[in-house]
Amino acid sequence: MINLNGNNPASAAVYKLTRSDTPSLLHYKFTGSKNAPVILCLHGFMGSGLDWEFLCGRLEGEFRCLAVDLPGHGKSLFLPEKAYHFNETVRQILSLLDELSIERCHLIGYSMGGRIALSLALNFPGRFDRIVLESASPGLRAAGDRRARVMADEKVSRRLETQNLVHFLNNWYRQPLFGSWCKRPEFPRALQIRLKNDPAELAKSLRFSGAGVQPSLWEKLPGNKRPILFLAGEQDLKYRTIGAEMARDNPAVQMKIIQDSAHTIHGENPAAFVSAVRTFLIK
Repeated sequence: MINLNGNNPASAAVYKLTRSDTPSLLHYKFTGSKNAPVILCLHGFMGSGLDWEFLCGRLEGEFRCLAVDLPGHGKSLFLPEKAYHFNETVRQILSLLDELSIERCHLIGYSMGGRIALSLALNFPGRFDRIVLESASPGLRAAGDRRARVMADEKVSRRLETQNLVHFLNNWYRQPLFGSWCKRPEFPRALQIRLKNDPAELAKSLRFSGAGVQPSLWEKLPGNKRPILFLAGEQDLKYRTIGAEMARDNPAVQMKIIQDSAHTIHGENPAAFVSAVRTFLIK
């Protein structure tokens, strides 16, 4: 059984792994060469496993991709409430790996999925080989910052529950964080993926797995021994700063800035994203 404590935003998580004894509730898609190394792919907020089809398609001759729908996204819907909590999501992913008899794999996570990926990598290093973090964070160090983020995320959750989803998404992706992604040729398909989501389910995910409720991982980062590639868009100053700080804290973190992109590198510059991932994983 996996015990994960520390859902209080001001507390640190305590993880003890033995063996999962409950089945995973997460929807997933497994593609690629049967005997190839596995990559576990975790999408960002409002996305789904479909976001990784372009990557899996380009790597299918070299890797096998496991693309998961995180709670409240894609087809991982209407789960028991505890399944939406950050630590429980970690447990669900580990359960899925156990069910698929995947003892070790590579790991890719974008934004929210990157925070979950980092928690998996730092707390269960024996399960993962190489880790790619795209525009992700170890969380917020200060309890006050976490409380402020919880309040901000609650406002976003209420907008999701009350606004038309098309209107919400159009406003969301006009934020400076996302640069010019909404003007890129790949964006319409990404928008259609997001429109398939249930707004109330997205709100539940944000309330229970947002950065404000995630225990800070900064304290664990210096002890990491696994190779980590941190990808940041050249126009994403916030995450370029976070990535540089992570690289200073841990020599196993390699930072790479991707040109012509902001927060959603895989959507804005997919060719450069795939090239960076492939180069890192085949070392």
